[in-house]
Amino acid sequence: MATMHEKCPHPSGSVERFGGRRRRCRVCGRTWSVHTRQRGRKRVRVSTQLLSRLLVDGVPTSQLARSYGCSRWTLQKRCQAAIRRLAARPYLPVMPDGQLVLIADALRLKLQGREYALYDMAVKPTDRNTAFFLEPVLLEGHESAHGWRQAISGIMLSVRQRIAALVSDGFPGTDSICDEYGWIQQRCHWHMLMMFGGSLKPQRRSRKLLRRIRDLACRVAWLVLHTTDQERLDVALGVLTTLVPMVPHRARRLPGVIRQFIADSDLGRAYLTMPQLGLPTTTAVLESLHGRIRTVAQRTHSPEAIQRRASCLVRLAPTSRCNPGYHQQN
Repeated sequence: MATMHEKCPHPSGSVERFGGRRRRCRVCGRTWSVHTRQRGRKRVRVSTQLLSRLLVDGVPTSQLARSYGCSRWTLQKRCQAAIRRLAARPYLPVMPDGQLVLIADALRLKLQGREYALYDMAVKPTDRNTAFFLEPVLLEGHESAHGWRQAISGIMLSVRQRIAALVSDGFPGTDSICDEYGWIQQRCHWHMLMMFGGSLKPQRRSRKLLRRIRDLACRVAWLVLHTTDQERLDVALGVLTTLVPMVPHRARRLPGVIRQFIADSDLGRAYLTMPQLGLPTTTAVLESLHGRIRTVAQRTHSPEAIQRRASCLVRLAPTSRCNPGYHQQN
């Protein structure tokens, strides 16, 4: 059977040349172009180095425009088009084999008068000091257990099956999610200590009883999270229990904070009980990502734009250093 041309229903034998790049059918008289060229000027390609300087390094567009010899408006339009193309690409980070540790933290944003939560996640191999960012998920509403379940379910199955532990700030639904997947839970030390409102190294001794209690509770809590001596651990927990009735009445939340810390103290010491997993003790790797996103959010108020820029950030810098929580000798 004769080959049929894609732009004419008649056999190819009835096609003749009709100029340099055009063809015509002798039967129906239809004409068309072969290898049609795109009209207009060629698209200006924006390198990923420019986007890296804009999003990762935070260089202002006015300074970049002077470097590239164009106006600020032209550079912004080029970068916007490049951001859309880069965010639309599939993101498949290459990770080593073995067990992984999931680090999760959410960033609260208020865009166009509505509350949003950006669920950021990263995975760290147990035998490496490098964290690999996952695709961020932006959902409307406050941070919730349902939102975290939706974000975690979006992780590739081959990656999710290798996760052995979760490092977080204790977001809603942490206990149930860890029980469901069989993960070991490690709480962020910074979030646990900041609840006391004290200082680990006060500049001078305060005359106020509440301030002295906060500073003492913060230092004792730090000892609880880092000591390997069971006797010192029991003494430190006893000191925290003794501080509860000494708190003034005006600090109504502090006794509950101390009791909750005592109940969750084992969750902050998982890196000591499971040293083979190489668990980090903070979510600092995601806090650094949140710092860049906050800078972008100051100039962008569209949820779609925030999602695209967050996706570009993890594509431009897919890894970050993440050290495990090594024990310091007391």
